[in-house]
Amino acid sequence: MGFEEIWNEYTSSEKDMFQKSVRRLLKQTFIVRDRDEDSKKAYYFVSKRSEPFSAYLGYIGYDIVIDRENGVIMLQNCRDLGENGKLQINHVTLKKMESVVLCCLWTLYADRVRSGNLSKNIEISVTDLRYEMEKYGIRRDDVYNYARYNSIRKMHHGKSMFLLKEDFDKVMAEKSGI
Repeated sequence: MGFEEIWNEYTSSEKDMFQKSVRRLLKQTFIVRDRDEDSKKAYYFVSKRSEPFSAYLGYIGYDIVIDRENGVIMLQNCRDLGENGKLQINHVTLKKMESVVLCCLWTLYADRVRSGNLSKNIEISVTDLRYEMEKYGIRRDDVYNYARYNSIRKMHHGKSMFLLKEDFDKVMAEKSGI
């Protein structure tokens, strides 16, 4: 059954929920079940009707991934588009240090997701990042130099220091040419 046939079978409230869910995915990349009531409704709507979302988003080079264990739906680039079987946009080439930092941040984030819920923000301190990076042989000075040389402001809370997300995002956007 094609997307248009499925769309014509939807009620007006289902069409509205479909539109809101697609807009949310395009804006935020994720729908997190446990964040709030609207997110919970969107999560269950998309997870029960994933085929029309995949078909619709496939037109613009995306698909959805449903992680039922963690209660997350993610927008993902399709790999079968573009030249040589790769999607040519929305990809950033990172230097080795940036890749290690991102890997460490992702590891810390995944650990916190598994140990708690996603209804509140997950904060990762520079100290936590430093300990994680030491596992990969990256020194503490490397972390601080990365923050300092890229004009990333720091926020201190007790003995912890946090990098401001808006500055980090700005630096990453500049490096990627966005």
